[in-house]
This record gives sequence, C-alpha cells and structure tokens, in this order.
Amino acid sequence: MCFSLLSATVAKADPGDGPPLRLLTENYAPFNFEEAGALTGVSVEQLKIMLSEAHIAFSMEMLPWARAYGLAARSPSTCIFSTMLTPQRHDLFKWVAPLYHETQMLARRRGPEPVPASLEEARKLTVGVYIDDVAADLARAQKFDHIDTSPSLESSLEKLLAGRVDLIYIGRSTLDRLQAEGQPIEPALAAYRAAGGLACNLQTPDATIAALQQALDRMIADGRQAALFKRFGIRSDP
Repeated sequence: MCFSLLSATVAKADPGDGPPLRLLTENYAPFNFEEAGALTGVSVEQLKIMLSEAHIAFSMEMLPWARAYGLAARSPSTCIFSTMLTPQRHDLFKWVAPLYHETQMLARRRGPEPVPASLEEARKLTVGVYIDDVAADLARAQKFDHIDTSPSLESSLEKLLAGRVDLIYIGRSTLDRLQAEGQPIEPALAAYRAAGGLACNLQTPDATIAALQQALDRMIADGRQAALFKRFGIRSDP
C-alpha cells in the first residue's frame, strides 16, 4: 500500500530543492500503522511535521521490513523508519534521531512455566526474530543458540502463541499495546535500550538530514514530541 504526502517546496538552496524522499515503513504499532486507510503512529506524525517544516516533498509507503530495509540501503533518496540506532547500523545510514527511545524486551507466551531469571537462562530457549530487524542482530550478539527467523513480527508472534518458539524480541511499547488488546503474552527480560529514528540512504544530501534534525530538535524542545508520546501511549522515560 502506498500513501503519498507531498509538501510544498521553496526556492534556492532549501533542502526541498532535492528529489522527494521516499519513506518506507512497516506495520509496527504504536510507531507506524494503518488506521482508517491512512498511515499514522508516533513516528509517522512526527515525520509529517518535520518534513512539512523543512519544506521537503515526500511519500510514505508500507512494505515488509526486509524489503524496505534493503531498498533504503541501496536506493538514493530513500529512508526507513522506525529504525533502532545500534552500533552495527550506525555507519550504514544517515540518521535523524531520536524519534523515541525504546527498550527491546524478550517476551513469552503467558503461562505457568518459570520466567527466565537471566539472559543466560534465556539463551537455552528458542527465540523468534524477523529478517533485518534489530532483534536479529541482538539475538546473535547475545549469543542465542536457537534462533528462529520469520518474515515479520506478526509471523514471530503467531509462532510464539502456537508454542513454536519460547521467546520473541519486541519493543516495550508494542508489547504494552498487544497486552492491552488481550494478547496472552508477557515480558520476560529487558534486552536492550536504544533510540529509534529515521535511517536514510548514504546518498541523501547532508542539508536534508540537517533540516530534518533541526525540525525534530524543535519538536523535542517545545514539547510537541512529548505530547505525541502521550497520545500514542509511548513510555517517555529516557
């Protein structure tokens, strides 16, 4: 599905003089998701404001994460969000951050089995991740022996609920949302905390990145980001 959201451009050396940005995302509420036929979420709403203030034309498109990630890495004027900024990814993109800070959790299906008391205990279990997500990097870095890879979070969640994997990596805010919707899952361990942001192809002009970062900095300073956190139920602790 594709949603085109074009903002006005201005003259001279404005960042908006460059080619329109193609912004790619996945279905991952409450950060980016579809509602009433339109893209929304805490990251989407911040980016709409930032791009408008920077006078940058853009489109937003929802794709499977692995495809979106590959396109952003290879294609000029292409960005992906919401993307966790990790040491492994830092030099692969140009970044605008933080759209939020998030803790990646190890979550399990709710049940009578003992919750792993440590990462060492959790490593003995099978963990579900999906392709090119930060969880795939985390599972390898945290030395899990049994890693099950799926094409999407939805697939990993289905496997968890069916008992095909013991744990999945999932953002704390997304876990909160799924629990509120009645999904029988619960947190097991906190795995990693990092900033989430907009990751742009390395050929994206520096002026474009700078203009977007300045717009984001203004949103953080004047409280508009915090207001969006509250609206979408994002934990705002640093």
